[in-house]
Amino acid sequence: MQQLSEAYDESSGIKRDDNASSTQSKNGYRQLLWGGGGYRETLSVSPQVYGGGYSAYWRMTDIWREQNKNKPVPNAEGGGWNDLQLRMITDAVSRFVFRGRIFDAMVLGYNSWIFPVDPSIEQKYWDAIQLAKDLTGVNAIILVTYPSSKLAVNSTSVEIWKNIYATNQMIRRVSAINNLVSDSPKTLVLDFANFANQIFWMNARSLGLNVSDPYQVAHERGWELRDDISVIFQPLNAFCDGGGCCGGCFRMPTFCSEYKDDTPGGCKRNLITYDDLHWCTESVGARFSAGIA
Repeated sequence: MQQLSEAYDESSGIKRDDNASSTQSKNGYRQLLWGGGGYRETLSVSPQVYGGGYSAYWRMTDIWREQNKNKPVPNAEGGGWNDLQLRMITDAVSRFVFRGRIFDAMVLGYNSWIFPVDPSIEQKYWDAIQLAKDLTGVNAIILVTYPSSKLAVNSTSVEIWKNIYATNQMIRRVSAINNLVSDSPKTLVLDFANFANQIFWMNARSLGLNVSDPYQVAHERGWELRDDISVIFQPLNAFCDGGGCCGGCFRMPTFCSEYKDDTPGGCKRNLITYDDLHWCTESVGARFSAGIA
């Protein structure tokens, strides 16, 4: 989500500074408040977006919920956060807030690659919505669907893909039910899953794989389950070298743009995603940002 957060900042009018340090994402106005190790950000604020206002980025290794308070923070597992981090954000932006609430909206993304899905995951979303209401007073919360997961891309298991589909359906259901509660922030769904999967399927077709045409079927419920996953996500044996940050093999539609005999592994890289967790924001970031807007 860090890359997509940076893309959103840039689309909002934040100027980049290519002479800035990598920890500031080469963005002169993106203020790093808390590092997460290496190039990772745990907490940052970007004030002075176009037209006024600001945005903030807060990274955790689980969804934001009261039960994870004071647990170890990233890059430690467990989804920890603390009051100091929240205070650092509010202090950083308070000089730009003249009246009213600190935050208007929150984008809530939960990129877990642990499948099958934990049965408690729906409750985690309800906990996060309640916590956002209690601690930030936001008007709206945008829930982001799973485009897939690193584990899913490294597996041809139909059951894993069924679990991903079920999770996205659950996210949509939580949003719909929450909007019936009068005193709860309005929830919207940014269907990044549908967008990203359509890209994967179209790229698979351009590579000559026999899969459905998203233009024809993406309006159907569960369209991602109608094709043979083992065909769509064929492994690239030459790139089973750790698969980016999370192990495994890269897959054709997420890694290749075309077959090239003179290229190692017979694959020319694409501009979609590196490993299905880290996205090429030059190509997909603008659409993600537009979805938030």
